[in-house]
Amino acid sequence: MVSFLKGKGEPIVDPTQYEVMKANFALTKTFSDDELKALEAYVYSNLKK
Repeated sequence: MVSFLKGKGEPIVDPTQYEVMKANFALTKTFSDDELKALEAYVYSNLKK
């Protein structure tokens, strides 16, 4: 997920939503690795509910 949020990984979202998600890369590319890992942990923690 971190690679995806940096704009470097394969899409991990519904392909129909990928173009919409790409606009967020300008923001997520500015995040530190620690911030990206925290975001990843947050997203995954909500998937288990």
